[in-house]
Amino acid sequence: MSLIFIVSCTSYNPVVDHRGSEDGVSKRYDDDLSTCRKIATENINQAWEGYKIVHNWYIRPGMLWLPDKMEMRYKKLVKTCLMNRGHNVLD
Repeated sequence: MSLIFIVSCTSYNPVVDHRGSEDGVSKRYDDDLSTCRKIATENINQAWEGYKIVHNWYIRPGMLWLPDKMEMRYKKLVKTCLMNRGHNVLD
């Protein structure tokens, strides 16, 4: 289960419109992204995030998608962090 979690966290690359961002913000995008990823990793419960992946990918289809999809906190934290740093995040 931890392998699924590690793959899901490292594979999230937000879609950012650099032209819609403030002046000079796009130059520090890589640094901001790595910092936001680190902050998000430090502020999530890895076991709970791993369960969310199992729930969304295996349990929900088995129950005909009746249970609600569980929101991934890691993705939300990275996205919010980038937006607060002035980046225009589309996804």
